[in-house]
Amino acid sequence: MKAIRLHDSSGDPSALSLDDLPIPEIRSPGDVLVRVHAAGVNPIDFKLRKKGSLFPENLPAVPGCEGAGTVEAVGKGVTSFSPGDQVYFMHGGFGLSPGSFAEYTIVPEISLCKKPSLLTMEEAACVPLTLTTAWESLHTRAQIKQTDTVLIHAGTGGVGQMAIRLAHSEGARVFTTVRGNKNKQIILSQQDAIPISSEHFEEEFLEISNGQHPNLILDTLGGPFTSRSLAFLAPYGRMVTLLEEPLSNEDSIHSKVKNLTLHWIQALAPGIFNIESKKRDQAEILQKGQVLADAGKISVKISRTLSLEDVAEAIDLVEFGHPFGRVVISMGVKEAFDWQHTS
Repeated sequence: MKAIRLHDSSGDPSALSLDDLPIPEIRSPGDVLVRVHAAGVNPIDFKLRKKGSLFPENLPAVPGCEGAGTVEAVGKGVTSFSPGDQVYFMHGGFGLSPGSFAEYTIVPEISLCKKPSLLTMEEAACVPLTLTTAWESLHTRAQIKQTDTVLIHAGTGGVGQMAIRLAHSEGARVFTTVRGNKNKQIILSQQDAIPISSEHFEEEFLEISNGQHPNLILDTLGGPFTSRSLAFLAPYGRMVTLLEEPLSNEDSIHSKVKNLTLHWIQALAPGIFNIESKKRDQAEILQKGQVLADAGKISVKISRTLSLEDVAEAIDLVEFGHPFGRVVISMGVKEAFDWQHTS
């Protein structure tokens, strides 16, 4: 099979190579061999290209944290899937086990879910990581309610788009920060959130909300936005952040005075620390996503579709291109969705 492998932490495109590898074998009763049809490309992929891997002792490693495809074979202990099933998943890709930038990969049954029937393979491949991140942020950690007034930063990003859909489905009033009039018009056309300027979000938010501060913020930007968001939250508010920057002492003092709750999110943690119960929880999130997608409540906008040979270009697009919509790798297996779509 063809697969991309990351060889070092140089950050250079030459660190990635397209290699011929054996099709992986089922070694455990709960293993499922998936023929990958498409794989989503995420910021974690360019971060790991720079770092080499979270587990450098395992280099070279196959990257790619999410994907969609068909079940090729199952271990003797697998009960929920059979060959031919269309599935999507979040598994591997950070050095501990091979990821989705390959024509075949092994996924444990506990990390696998039936693919939403209304999404193409390319669309479904872009759902697992953003859905899990947004769901854990809004539901698991922040425990979003219909009465919440929510601010989601970077609403045209992958996580931002998914979070807007989830918050809107919950019935909350949703604001989102955007850059430029084009992105503002995109958010307005979707009618799920109120777009406001990233540069002046505090003033615009208060003007529209009649002086009411948000009681829930999802911070996908970091940097100065983390400090500004904490200062802007209403007393007893909750904030979830995806970023890694430490808080200043001033931020900590102000957060304590207002009795704020702050959560950090790393959706890959169950895989990094091999926490089986949390992997099952995340598979349940994918099951909920399947229901929501088939009900038309979540969808995916694809910006670019590239081939496996173009992974380096795809990663550069995510890092530097700032596309509206997802970048996806297609393995060229077209017949699966065409058959399903016409059946």
